Amino acid sequence: MPLLCSIQLCLDGSIGMTRKAVSDKVYQICSDRLSEYLVVYNRCNNMQVGYIGNISRNGLMLITPWMMELGGVYSMRVHLPESFGDDTVVDFDVRCQWCHRDVTPDSYDSGYTIIERSEGFESLVKALQHYFSFQS
Repeated sequence: MPLLCSIQLCLDGSIGMTRKAVSDKVYQICSDRLSEYLVVYNRCNNMQVGYIGNISRNGLMLITPWMMELGGVYSMRVHLPESFGDDTVVDFDVRCQWCHRDVTPDSYDSGYTIIERSEGFESLVKALQHYFSFQS
């Protein structure tokens, strides 16, 4: 389903993002709930893998608590809040291209190429990029 995204001010004064689907439903991501959109899970066992550090339509960087296998292929998922209706998961498969220790103790940065993605992946990328672009 095509989405339109825009930033708006939330009632609590924080910056938020709206997601408007063709059905004219509007969803809002306030900054206090942003972390819910950044957590990535292993799709096979639903265990948390890490957090999105950067994302594009062709790849992403994750911050993880462990070293990831170079060349490894992973099935991943982002859970969206239930307020998004039926589309509450975004699935994608990735291949690890690089991994190195982060400056934060016990953390690693790893870069992935997207191999396969569900329809919602493109919308998630656009929404997060728009959110972090600080455009008004």
